[in-house]
Amino acid sequence: MDAGNAGDIEGDFWDAVDAGVFGHIPGDLSLDGEDGSDDSGCPSDFVSESVLFSQGHTSHPGRSEEKVTRVIREYVDELTPDRRLVFYHLQSRIALATTKRVTPARRESAVLWIFGAESREDIGFADCCEVLEARPWIVRLRVQLQFWFRDMRFTTAIPALVTPLPARIVEEAFGASGEDGIWAARRLWEWPGASHEALCRITGAPAPLALRHALEHLEQSGIIVSGFDGLYWYCVGHSPLNRYGQPIPVSWASFWKTV
Repeated sequence: MDAGNAGDIEGDFWDAVDAGVFGHIPGDLSLDGEDGSDDSGCPSDFVSESVLFSQGHTSHPGRSEEKVTRVIREYVDELTPDRRLVFYHLQSRIALATTKRVTPARRESAVLWIFGAESREDIGFADCCEVLEARPWIVRLRVQLQFWFRDMRFTTAIPALVTPLPARIVEEAFGASGEDGIWAARRLWEWPGASHEALCRITGAPAPLALRHALEHLEQSGIIVSGFDGLYWYCVGHSPLNRYGQPIPVSWASFWKTV
C-alpha cells in the first residue's frame, strides 16, 4: 500500500518525467506560449518540469526536442549504472501502459505491473520508484493523467487487486462530496475512462443523481477530469486545467510540492 501523503517532491526525477518519460501529449493540450519562448516568468525548476507540456505546440519544435533530450540526458547521466537501468525499466513499462499501438496483452501486463497490489516480477513498480526516490502514489496518478491525455478508455476495471486509491485523494474526495465522492474516485481509479452509466451499473453505486452530483463536485475540485466529450472521467488527483478548461501554465508535479 502506498505511504499516503508522506515525503517531498522528487525534483530531479520529475524534471525527467515531465521532460519525456511519458512521451508526447496531443498538440492542442500544450501549455506553451505561441512564441515558443522559455521566458515564462516561472522559476527555473518549473520551466524544466514543464517541458513535456510545452512540446506539443511551439513555433520552434527543434528547440523543444533539444530541450527534452538535454533534460533527460542530464538526469540519466547523474544516475549510477544500477539506477539508470531501473529508470529505463520504469520508463519502458509506463510507455507500454500508456501507448495505444501495442498489443492488448502487453499493455495489460504493464498496467497490472503499475497498479496491481502484488507483483510477480523480481522488481516491482514501487521498488523502481523507491530506487529513484519517487513516491509511487504520485507516479501512479501521473499515469492516470496520461490515460486522459491519450484518451484511453478502459472497457472494464483493471482486472486485478488494484492498489488502493491514495490516502491523500481519499481525504480530498470526502471533502469534495462526502462518501459518494470517495466511492466515485475509487471506482475511477480502478476504471480509467468510465462513464456515468458504467459507474451506475456497479454494485453499491450511489443513486444516479447523487453520483452525477459527486462527479460534478470532484471535477470542480480538480480531483477528476472529464474526457474530451465530457462523458467519461479519470481520477488524476489534480487537474492540469483551470475552471475555464484552459491549461494551467505550471508543471503538474509542482502541485505536490507541499504534499
